[in-house]
Amino acid sequence: MKIICIENNYSEIKNEPLLSLKPETALLRKNHPFYIPEFTNDVRCEVGILLKSCKNGRHISEKFADTYFQELALAVNFVAHDVLVNNLQKQLPTDIARGFDFSMSVGDFINKENFSKKKSIDFRLDVNGKTLIAGNTREMKFPFNTSISFFSKYFFLKTGDFIFTGGKKSDYQLRIGDHLEAFISEEKALNCLIK
Repeated sequence: MKIICIENNYSEIKNEPLLSLKPETALLRKNHPFYIPEFTNDVRCEVGILLKSCKNGRHISEKFADTYFQELALAVNFVAHDVLVNNLQKQLPTDIARGFDFSMSVGDFINKENFSKKKSIDFRLDVNGKTLIAGNTREMKFPFNTSISFFSKYFFLKTGDFIFTGGKKSDYQLRIGDHLEAFISEEKALNCLIK
């Protein structure tokens, strides 16, 4: 399986989604601690909605894209910010800054029918008991169906693939001992200690 990420869904860039890929080894299961890697001194995070593909597809019409997922979860995406900035300045690939091992903490999946009466989904990330990031899917530049349709032009979507629909970012530099708690529609979705 693969993790397809939309990098600019909560930014001012509006022309088209900016895509990146993470390997399966980037997954950090619910409530497992995140260990700051030795190769970075500045880890930051973002939080957003993750979809799980329920069938195979290519060149998916936006009209039918919502039939390609039945479950969603909240995910905290960790980024080695100093490595990212360095590689961007040197015009080097940014894969190691975004896709390193255990760089995405994922909560339990929830059936999308639980949100069928809502036009949008609230989510937030608290650090040490204080809200660091709060967002709502109505802020996305590219809704779920638009994102799925766009990347299916380039990547074959397989059953079990994850789609990170973008994250709201923070400039906060994570520290050893921080306690992260993420919420989706006021329900706690995951805990993560920083070590």
